[in-house]
Amino acid sequence: MSSVAPASFSTDLDDLTEQASALAESGRIRLVPHMLSLPEQHTMSLRSVEAGEVSGEGFLDLASHVGSRFLYAEFDFVDAAAMLDASARGALTEFTGHEASRWSVLRRRIRENDGRCAKAQMAFTDGMALFTWVGEADWLGDMAEEWGILCRATTPDRIT
Repeated sequence: MSSVAPASFSTDLDDLTEQASALAESGRIRLVPHMLSLPEQHTMSLRSVEAGEVSGEGFLDLASHVGSRFLYAEFDFVDAAAMLDASARGALTEFTGHEASRWSVLRRRIRENDGRCAKAQMAFTDGMALFTWVGEADWLGDMAEEWGILCRATTPDRIT
């Protein structure tokens, strides 16, 4: 029996941030709010654990199971106000017709995801290897793609 999650498995990053905090509050591991960077001359083996193979929760369990004392983690949260303010400065608000409708839908989706975790990076070491895991929210890719389409639509040299 394999302990590896199927590739179709996804991690709810909002739940993951809560679980990481709970693990730290229990005293089982110390949560370090940045990623560990190794010097150029290091002897540690680097191992990337794919999000499609192991869930974020599974990665937390692995860190705890091997007795790692530290979990290095960066969680990126959606700041809707900052994103929408940046879009206003970038002239994404000057759409008409179909693009205006798409922009309205995207703005609503950004607001709906305000405060949610969009991306998570975690790492721990067992003393011999550095294990890393990166996960992205399921909804982030679609939003980023739509954002890119609308940004390209605002460029003066766009192809019609």
